[in-house]
Amino acid sequence: MTKWQQSLLCTVLAWQLSGCALLSDMSRVDDGLDKTTISPQLPAKWQLDKQKNSLTAQPIDSNGLIDFIATDESLQHLMTLALAGNQSLQNQRLSVEIQAQRLSQSNAALWPSLSANVSANRRKANESFSESYSQGLGIDYELDLWGKLAASEQQANLQLMAATSQLHQTQLQLQADILTTWFDAIAVAQILVVYQERVKVSLENLAIIESGYQQGLNSALDVYLTRNELNSERALLASQQQSLLSTKRRLARLAADVEVSQIDLSADLPALVNQMPVGVPSDVIKSQPALQVSWYQMLGADANLAFAHKRRFPSLTIRGSADKGGSQFQQIVEGDIGWSLLANLTAPIFDAGRLKAEQKIAALQLRQAEQNYLNQLYQSLTDAQTAMSNESSLVAQLEATQKAQQNADSAMKLSFEQYRSGLVSYTTVLDAQNRAYSAKVAVIRLKNQLLANRIKLHLVLGGQTVLNHQSSTL
Repeated sequence: MTKWQQSLLCTVLAWQLSGCALLSDMSRVDDGLDKTTISPQLPAKWQLDKQKNSLTAQPIDSNGLIDFIATDESLQHLMTLALAGNQSLQNQRLSVEIQAQRLSQSNAALWPSLSANVSANRRKANESFSESYSQGLGIDYELDLWGKLAASEQQANLQLMAATSQLHQTQLQLQADILTTWFDAIAVAQILVVYQERVKVSLENLAIIESGYQQGLNSALDVYLTRNELNSERALLASQQQSLLSTKRRLARLAADVEVSQIDLSADLPALVNQMPVGVPSDVIKSQPALQVSWYQMLGADANLAFAHKRRFPSLTIRGSADKGGSQFQQIVEGDIGWSLLANLTAPIFDAGRLKAEQKIAALQLRQAEQNYLNQLYQSLTDAQTAMSNESSLVAQLEATQKAQQNADSAMKLSFEQYRSGLVSYTTVLDAQNRAYSAKVAVIRLKNQLLANRIKLHLVLGGQTVLNHQSSTL
């Protein structure tokens, strides 16, 4: 048996003895620390009144939102620009690329590394010169005895999956923000029309009141009240014009700084006439990208704990090299090849508890990831149930406000007729007008709130139908 074979045999024997001493410690960790033990208790059904909410596990219906997106070219254009140029979305895409490269790094550690070298040396001593030349190849390979490198590769893969899910969540959130802001802009534009109508009516009222005052039919108080009402309406109109411009700018920013003048708000707010089936609570876990991000991050923390623990075990590296050289350059081409094989076993003996502390930190980070996942899970269930109950409340408010608007419109017309007949004071007319216009504005805002709540519900349930449909068509 040659010397290098004897050395290799001694190294392997030493590794086996060290491994036997650590097997019991490794088994204890595998049985406890590096395994996820969370078991969330999910509700079997949503906590809603069965008489008012008949929610089933049917596919989610868009209730007209998909048709609205598909037929509105301006909104489609904004969505396309946002998905292509939004900076937050681009940043998340780069994060996915970074994680993909880190996975490639982790995969490379499982393979041998090959290196080549060529060297030339010239040395002067005692007024004489000596030269030497060499070239060679070297290969290094670490045996993954305990699965340490595999754990690192698994962690990198889970981080890539988490980044990919985060990209999906960012896309859905961006689309939801654009759609919500789009409806906000339409609602603000419609309210602006109402305020313009209020100014127009106030101007007409002022002309009538001033004409009556000149004829001695109206008092000076009526004139002052009418002028005050007109100035108040003009102030509201100016404020609403600025609100519309701010909303359009916010929408343009989401769509990667599109020109505000390119935003067309001629569409009307779509009406939601049907209640949306939302399935069962467990559907949220299967479809929501944000929860998938937390889940992959938790699994990645588990793999990191395994890696931190296995770093405390011995590592065995095999190195082989082949080289040739001599005192003349042609000898590196014509000379004999020399080779060597080395097995290197290294094991931490004393590091003042550094590796143990790293393992403890990894275990605590895993517990943090578990609690973060559970917190996000239950928060998602709470948000879904809140959005469902909000929808029922908003529908009831909208129905009542629409009836109030009809009554207020009739009261406004009747009050002005009675005022011209001398039956009521002008204060009664102003009150009736304020009620009518306030009800009209309230109806617009409630329709917008209902749409925003429906979009939020779609998003918390995983961004299905409306948002996914829009993603597929683009």
